[in-house]
Amino acid sequence: MEGFWTGFCIKSIIDDIIFYFTGDTHKKSSAIKVNSENLLVNGELHFLCNFKAWRNLFTCSKNCINILQHLAHAHGATKDDIDADTAEEIFEQLILKSNNWPIRIQRCMLQKERVCLFLNREDIIASSIKMAVECKMTLGKIKSTGKIFILKYQHDAQSALTTQRLHLIRNVTAKALNLHGHIVLSTGENCTNKYIFTSKSEGLIDEGYKKYVCGIVKNSQTNSKETCFTWEQYIKYKMNQLAELSEHKFIENEKNNAKDFFLHNLANAVIIFELMTVKPSRSVIIGNNNVEDDRNITNTRGASFVLYNTARIAAIIAKYNEKVSRGEYPSLPDIKNVDFSQLQEEFTVHSYI
Repeated sequence: MEGFWTGFCIKSIIDDIIFYFTGDTHKKSSAIKVNSENLLVNGELHFLCNFKAWRNLFTCSKNCINILQHLAHAHGATKDDIDADTAEEIFEQLILKSNNWPIRIQRCMLQKERVCLFLNREDIIASSIKMAVECKMTLGKIKSTGKIFILKYQHDAQSALTTQRLHLIRNVTAKALNLHGHIVLSTGENCTNKYIFTSKSEGLIDEGYKKYVCGIVKNSQTNSKETCFTWEQYIKYKMNQLAELSEHKFIENEKNNAKDFFLHNLANAVIIFELMTVKPSRSVIIGNNNVEDDRNITNTRGASFVLYNTARIAAIIAKYNEKVSRGEYPSLPDIKNVDFSQLQEEFTVHSYI
């Protein structure tokens, strides 16, 4: 599978728009850009009107100065000036054409020298869910680039939790690089992309490595590096906190060993959430308070957030499986046969997911 964006249709819809404008396929065109922020205002995609942005895709015999003028001429217009009505007509034709695409264009808007394209959110969500179910662990993975990275982390002799955070940062970075098609190794000689994650801004590092300085784990009471807890001690500490909140039905009826196993896994998840909740260069502050006070520390949601969502999801799955076993609910259909057309209003989409 080439990658998530191809299957997800963002790349596919860009290809469809390019083909509609030019009548030809241009797989690596950069004329249409993907927006990364403020999507409600700017849309998911945009392209510049200036014809120079399109000069590598086709030529115009009428010396048009922008793409809208060219498209108007292509559809029979004779005047050179593009007014609001003409632009709106071009947009309507593009929207109509997109009705045959996996993800439709909802609306177009002219913002100064660029056209913003707003995609149909229901189509996006339906495609996302189908891709997630079909691709499973390969979701988001891009075709191999062959580029090699070597990643290491440097132990912090004073703080076991800081060392564990460096280890987590290294592993998360490795997974992100793997998803982008790169190869990640722990050791190697003939490689120029060598990085070491460390909590020390000064001091020697292995030859050939570039240093990435990460924030330490700090104690909220001393406001200094946390040096008392080991990883297992902190997990045990969190398990005790979580046990005080474990009034949820999905664990209260379990046997003690099953409950301990559940709390251990949950504590592990909570701590990872704490240590990775801020960007790597910042310090993480942990506290010896109760779990409800996590909002006052670096982690703004903490254990309560993880526990609530785990309980919610577990309860939904348990209830569904129980209903299926009684014959009250049908088994899940093949995702390809699921009809998402009922999700027409924005609030129903949010309720569904």
